[in-house]
Amino acid sequence: MSPRGSGTGTSGTRGKGETEQPSATAATRIGSLTKTMTASILLHLAEQKRLSLTETIDKYVPGMPNGSTATLRRLADMSSGIPSYTADAGWQQQVVSDPDKAWTPQELIGIVKDKPADFEPGHGWAYSNTNYVLLGMIIEQVTGENIADVFQERLFEPLGMSHSVFPTTSQLPTPHLSGITDQGMPAGEVISTLDDLTTWGAGLFTGTGILEPATQQERHDSIIRDFPPSYCDTALQHRRLWNRHQRQGRMVGPRRDHSRLHHVPLPQLHLRHHGHGGGQQ
Repeated sequence: MSPRGSGTGTSGTRGKGETEQPSATAATRIGSLTKTMTASILLHLAEQKRLSLTETIDKYVPGMPNGSTATLRRLADMSSGIPSYTADAGWQQQVVSDPDKAWTPQELIGIVKDKPADFEPGHGWAYSNTNYVLLGMIIEQVTGENIADVFQERLFEPLGMSHSVFPTTSQLPTPHLSGITDQGMPAGEVISTLDDLTTWGAGLFTGTGILEPATQQERHDSIIRDFPPSYCDTALQHRRLWNRHQRQGRMVGPRRDHSRLHHVPLPQLHLRHHGHGGGQQ
């Protein structure tokens, strides 16, 4: 989308073994783009004084590695040192043997509770899905609501994202893209469409309809530049003129899942890409 107009192109198919081309209205799990939404809700709650980014995780979820020293900000920017459950060999084996299993947040964080921390908070950077499962649990505690309702009330309804949902079942709307992802809950669960992601891109990168200008500026100012090759703030990555979240998640089986959202501030431009099961949009 640009001042000159907008357009959508697709390639590939809707899934392995299928012949139909993907469409802009096809639903799909958006993978780790979900993290940008989780972090935005976290910032909104901080803005409302419902929580503080300087609080440690053990205030809400006791017993985690680095629990007494890793702050909510460290979880959000991936510098907490808390290991990712996706790196656990036992979890990987279970996912392969039963890919349709619905994991609870408690089960996922329980996988790493007894593991040593990867590093002291703020002294390293590592992409950990556990961080965002924990943030989802915190959001539920603070709001007293189910995470799906929080996403609906604080993001999807205000922004008019009528084709987006934080699902409570494993079912996808029709039509949808086919694939398997290893991300769960507030780390990678949301289902959306290209049109809704265009709306989300504008909200995420400008803060409009989501955060006050000062809070949005805090998000931009929090970019970590000391731990290459990744530069990450509270679920918003930056390189030169590009603000983006990009994650290539490990897939169960031979396929991989790619979710990217790019924004160039001037001129206004949104690029959204989702490669899933052989198709790209």
